Amino acid sequence: MTMFRQSATALTVSLALLATGPAWATDLEFDLTGRVSLYGKRASLAATDLVPDPDASGYQDALAGMSGVMGAKLSYGRLSLAAQFRAEARDGQVETFTDEAFAELLLGESLFVFGGRRILSYGQAYGLNPADVLHDPLSENRIFPSGQARSDVEGTEMIGADLLFDNGSSLSLIYAPDSEDPRLGIEEDFAMLRFSGLMAGGAGDYSVALIDGNRPGAALSFSWGIGDASVIYMDATFRKGRDKQAISGTSPLGHLLLDTRDTDKVHPFVTLGFGYTFENGVSLNAEYTRDAGGYSDSEWDRIVSALDTITPTQSAVHGQSLNQLNGLLNHYTLRQNYGFLRVSHDSLFGKPVSGELTVLHGLDDGSGSLGLRLEMPLGEQATLGLSATHKYGGENSEFTLRPEGDALAIYTTMKF
Repeated sequence: MTMFRQSATALTVSLALLATGPAWATDLEFDLTGRVSLYGKRASLAATDLVPDPDASGYQDALAGMSGVMGAKLSYGRLSLAAQFRAEARDGQVETFTDEAFAELLLGESLFVFGGRRILSYGQAYGLNPADVLHDPLSENRIFPSGQARSDVEGTEMIGADLLFDNGSSLSLIYAPDSEDPRLGIEEDFAMLRFSGLMAGGAGDYSVALIDGNRPGAALSFSWGIGDASVIYMDATFRKGRDKQAISGTSPLGHLLLDTRDTDKVHPFVTLGFGYTFENGVSLNAEYTRDAGGYSDSEWDRIVSALDTITPTQSAVHGQSLNQLNGLLNHYTLRQNYGFLRVSHDSLFGKPVSGELTVLHGLDDGSGSLGLRLEMPLGEQATLGLSATHKYGGENSEFTLRPEGDALAIYTTMKF
């Protein structure tokens, strides 16, 4: 058991003892929720230079699975205990996860302290969200809608506190020791101090955060309503160091030659967005993202040149370099400039069918991903959905590096 788990256990026990004190109310409340989802997916696969053998690399042209989630919350006086448990079944294999398990205690009238594993999300961007610093988009099952996909992930083990003010603002502190950075492949002691507030009598809101860890820096988010139908918003981080490893080329034998990882320069990652809701109920969101930590044109040219050198693989060294390059490129996005468009409607053609069309377009190389989603209710507790995606772009462009080009999925979700 790690030191953090020991500390979190001690904190949970202490909170429980404090909450049972005679001076506090002892009303017991228990809430249990559940959700089961079934899905099937069919995808077109084509070998690429980066993934010459999709089957051996674990890609499937057809799959079916089931996801079950159960949430529980127990409130006793000023103490709350919450948990989310998830089971995933696919290809005859069943995995179980404890997504959340934490205790939260109210001290005084406005201070909450907590400890355990939590799912915390930040920011509001629909496409690329720099402010959601605790989340790895690659961990999501994107067959499902964004809200469900974002919540069905393993949280972060942490301790923290939230202080609420009478004017609607709040101050939060979290500390997550031994937190794993999936892109850098290292653990860090992550900490964040975040202040959120309202502007112009509630017409806008903002948050400012200071981040500590392997990549220290700051985060900033805001949104501002314009009239009754429009909103502008921004999510941004300014962090020291880079989460991507650049290469300088290949050796005569085909070894990858890596540049020194940047650990000192501040790399802005900013999304600017605009939202508008038309009178007919159609909602539109348009966003532009600049990720200074992504690969530049010259760096991408070196990646493509390396692929040309080591593929098709003609030696063990080539195979090792290809596997290494696969790991280096294991990011949700890779380049620097993106446009995102989302068009949605909750009642298509006057029917109880919701629809959403999204496009994430890479402005550096013209590749991108197009998505379509349709959902309709099945009674009061169930939903039937259809999801389709299409990747486009030239050879060895960002969104065509990997085998899956087109995919169609159908799913149903039942709540209880």
